Amino acid sequence: MVASEVEEVIKSVLAENEYRVIVKDIREKSLTSGTMGFRLIYGIKEDSVVIARLGMNSIRLTVILRNPLSNEKASQLEEDGWKIDVRDEETILSLRINNVQTEARYIWELLVKSLD
Repeated sequence: MVASEVEEVIKSVLAENEYRVIVKDIREKSLTSGTMGFRLIYGIKEDSVVIARLGMNSIRLTVILRNPLSNEKASQLEEDGWKIDVRDEETILSLRINNVQTEARYIWELLVKSLD
């Protein structure tokens, strides 16, 4: 599993932004790589959902927002590496970090920017 520091940072950012936090450990079987485990952290708030998937080799962050992003904010998030998908009534931000040793502070900054 990834360092607990990263998990704590994600839970902390969600709690500070008044998200209800749920943590689940998942085991998945694969035909090619056997059984893999990862931790899911959900943050739920009235108009948005955050999903963090912490695995052995990567961290995936997904933010689903009901409120549209300004063009300036969208550009800033894209510069930080977020992929943005605008649908009818929601905006989906997704980011994959392939280095699980990434500093917790960096992940904190990415999440804070996406939730502001």
